Amino acid sequence: MKDSDESKKTDSSAQFNLRIFTENRKTHTRIPVKRKDTLVFHNDSKETLRITVDKDDALLDCGKGVDLIKVEPGQSRSLVVNPKYPVGSVFKYTATIAGSETEDPIIIIEE
Repeated sequence: MKDSDESKKTDSSAQFNLRIFTENRKTHTRIPVKRKDTLVFHNDSKETLRITVDKDDALLDCGKGVDLIKVEPGQSRSLVVNPKYPVGSVFKYTATIAGSETEDPIIIIEE
């Protein structure tokens, strides 16, 4: 009896490790990225998503640094991690939608 292609398929899954820590009395989520990685921000709300970055050239949009990113409801925005930053560099962004509380993740460039 021959195995069908369907029976040869295996479930694949990924493991995501979220590192949570505090700095200056704020709780942060560490998001590891590599140089030149692309971050995609998806806005699943009905209000505009506003993202500010503490280093205006850490994320690139068409090769240009940005410090304020707006993502309209139901839309996505892709930004590239600036390759000029060496491994170990850190930058922070805040994300907020309308009057909601601000999210404060930290992005760390890894090898």
